[in-house]
Amino acid sequence: MIKFFKNFFLIFVTFGLCLLFKLDSSFYTSLTFHVFKPSLNFFHVFNFVYVILISLSLTEIISLYQYQNLGRTFYFKLLLNFISFVFIRVFFNMHHLLFCFLSSMLLFISLLYVYEEISFLNEKSTRYLDINVLYSLILSAFTFCLYVLNCS
Repeated sequence: MIKFFKNFFLIFVTFGLCLLFKLDSSFYTSLTFHVFKPSLNFFHVFNFVYVILISLSLTEIISLYQYQNLGRTFYFKLLLNFISFVFIRVFFNMHHLLFCFLSSMLLFISLLYVYEEISFLNEKSTRYLDINVLYSLILSAFTFCLYVLNCS
């Protein structure tokens, strides 16, 4: 049980480090979105939930399998997911909505690959990732709409 919490803490801290990037709220309020524009707190809460759920799923997989048995493709897909999760915040702070949209699409696609890889290893571990896949899809649609409405 201690090993489970240690692994969870390490994965949570690794993914949680990008939550320390403060988002530019003045840039976000200046963007136009005609239908519904959630507050930045919505994204902070869902990013935190995203990190918790992916940490739980990965910790469960690591506790069932050894690090050596997971394979390089699993680690590559996980690294791609982490990089895209960080890039969304970086590009948003750089006020570049196109790259923000592209990195959110990369997050969605890489999360689908991680989901597929985890489902091959253990189907029950994917239950944590269902909300993450839905959130990354909604985030991709939202950043696309922000880009289209604010590109002029």
